[in-house]
Amino acid sequence: MKLINHFNVTYWAQGSPGWSKASQQSENATAGTVGSVDSSLAYSLEIRCVNNSECNQCMLSPVYSVPPELTTAPDLVDLKEADDAAMGGRRTVSVAWKLDPGKNAHDGYNVTIGKASGEAPRESFNTTERQVTFILSYSSYHLEISAFNNVSTSPPLRHTIRRREEQLGVGAGKPNVTVHSNRSINISWRDDLMEKYVCYSAEWMVRGQKAAYMSYHSKGSSRMLNFLDDIESLEPYRRYTLTLHVRPNKDTCNLKLVNNSESTYGTTQFYFLEGSPVGAPNVSSYNTTPDSAVLQWSSIPEEEARGFLLGYVIFYTMYRSEARMVKNVTVNPDVNRHTLKGLESGAPYEVQISGFTQAGLGVRSKLIAFKTDNNEYFKPSGIIKLTVIMAVVLIFGTTIIKRAKRTLWPSIPNPEKSNTLQKIEMTNELELLQSISTLRVEDWETDSLQIIKREQITTAFISAGIPSLPEDSEDELGDVQETQAALPALVGGYTTMEMFRQAVPASTPAKQEGEPDVTTMRSQLDYVRQFSTDSTCDDRALQ
Repeated sequence: MKLINHFNVTYWAQGSPGWSKASQQSENATAGTVGSVDSSLAYSLEIRCVNNSECNQCMLSPVYSVPPELTTAPDLVDLKEADDAAMGGRRTVSVAWKLDPGKNAHDGYNVTIGKASGEAPRESFNTTERQVTFILSYSSYHLEISAFNNVSTSPPLRHTIRRREEQLGVGAGKPNVTVHSNRSINISWRDDLMEKYVCYSAEWMVRGQKAAYMSYHSKGSSRMLNFLDDIESLEPYRRYTLTLHVRPNKDTCNLKLVNNSESTYGTTQFYFLEGSPVGAPNVSSYNTTPDSAVLQWSSIPEEEARGFLLGYVIFYTMYRSEARMVKNVTVNPDVNRHTLKGLESGAPYEVQISGFTQAGLGVRSKLIAFKTDNNEYFKPSGIIKLTVIMAVVLIFGTTIIKRAKRTLWPSIPNPEKSNTLQKIEMTNELELLQSISTLRVEDWETDSLQIIKREQITTAFISAGIPSLPEDSEDELGDVQETQAALPALVGGYTTMEMFRQAVPASTPAKQEGEPDVTTMRSQLDYVRQFSTDSTCDDRALQ
């Protein structure tokens, strides 16, 4: 091999029959560079030494495969978190990803995880699986996953496993923080914690910024932390979140491994210096009644509160007859809705809301003006009036509705206005009765009635069923009077031929020889008249 100075490399693209082979000589006896290739393609190559006078025969090497360069980062498929009460301030985090094997031939994956605060170490390992599981504290972590092969490494998949956002009592308890200065704080915890742990780590941060950290030994239940770096100095009016972690390793409080190395004791918040709020709630809606008003508002943002919000003060002013009455009411900080009660009906009001901290009252919100409803029915006297009205409606409502119905919607048809029937006037009834009363006894032998038509007069004899009376018979004359008295009952406001037929007895005397035939009455007949006692009229009728 000492006599070989150069090599020839022959290469071609895999899976491309039309791709011609190319050769290139190496720069020296140990390495060579092949140019003008496509990094997204896989190549095959062979190596042969260059002959010289000292070595005139070289064997051809086996075919080597060169995979394409990995240019695509893996894709995150799933991330799940699950708490286990027995683990005590720790969580199980499962991460799954994928990489298209058709386009990116790879040999495995490299996984790197570390705390977002920057505390060492950053744990790294290789795996051929596409899923890993960690046991982590409630701190924030940065995760990177890259695919690799024998010639390249893909761009990494980067993901942040976020810290738990619970503000109080996360994990086993809650630490207490006492601020001494912008560079010194004291952290304390439960006494029973030191029976199990002597290594601790504190992380504190402002929302949206990188956390600072400090690990330490402690055999007691408190520790004073002094910040030497100006970057770690506390700023006024800013809310800090501090998380205390405990570690089982007693030889050193620094992390040896990230996975399954610490648990979270608790989280709390503190201010180095509090101020009054510079922001005000925004009253979003209100609703009024005659004696109350419901207000709803939005919370003050954390950066505008500049301290722990202790509550809201609602100022409301009433104007009546040039008099001005100012009142206020205080509500809890977690309340965003309140009802003002005991207001006057129909009175104008103005409302403003302000938040307050330990440092004092903040700025007030924009002025909201409204007027309570003016409705007398909500007063005691109005309620009585309304009750009386409802009672009257319930008692007399049915009668009123019936009368209104008869007035507005009369019954149809109305017999008195009907054109179908003919009205028989009382004068005709009296005339008929007088004619009957003046008949001679011998005239009662007549069993016929005269029927007159409108167009032409035709005479028909209808058997009335009235029995013939012997002459000079007083008893029979009494019967005639009873018949006469019954006739007015047959003649009412309206009389039809059908009613007349029903009133007259249906029996008829036997037909005598030479008498005319009995004719049935028809519906065309206009009226019925009794024969007169005048013989002239009788003769005319017989004609």
